[in-house]
Amino acid sequence: MLHEKYNFILVTDVETLKDLCLQINSHQSFALDTETTGLDPMNSNCIGISIAFNIGFAYYIPFGHTTEEQQLSLEQVRSYLGTILADKNIKKYLHHAKFDQIALHQIGIQLDGVAFDTLIAANRIVTGK
Repeated sequence: MLHEKYNFILVTDVETLKDLCLQINSHQSFALDTETTGLDPMNSNCIGISIAFNIGFAYYIPFGHTTEEQQLSLEQVRSYLGTILADKNIKKYLHHAKFDQIALHQIGIQLDGVAFDTLIAANRIVTGK
């Protein structure tokens, strides 16, 4: 039962987003993943961002889903999270960082400060290089 072991937090209002940004700034590192409508970041839409920085807690920020459910606007996400994603001093951990960098660029968000990419690490383990 994952929900008993982990806290999954859906960020659908500005106050929760502000609080999340304060926590990230305090922590100075986090794992990041984008949710897109396809497998090609140049030809799909970025519709959400997942973030984790504490064991047992994961955050999802929806902003482009086709739904009647409450979600943030892209402008709100850019306004609050954009500076954190562009901050080279806050370390980001990703899997396939280039994909996420392109997906974020497509919506006007710069991604800097990538400290580790698990896709590159996995390739090095497999190839020995």
